[in-house]
Amino acid sequence: KKAKYIIEEIYKYYKKDLKRLPYNHLKMYLDYDGDLNYDDDAIVSDYIAGMTDKYVLNVFNEIFMPKSWEV
Repeated sequence: KKAKYIIEEIYKYYKKDLKRLPYNHLKMYLDYDGDLNYDDDAIVSDYIAGMTDKYVLNVFNEIFMPKSWEV
């Protein structure tokens, strides 16, 4: 249940704004005019499918977990 939740939240985060994805990933889906020529679902799904378990957790923590305050 936890893994499903984490992946779903990451998916929704990137699906909401594809520009949040790393440009190196997005550029694979650009046509000659610079437009994305693939379905948003496929772009986000491909990115998440390429993540290792450890990387998924790092991304989730980076996006959703509060950071400590620096003094």
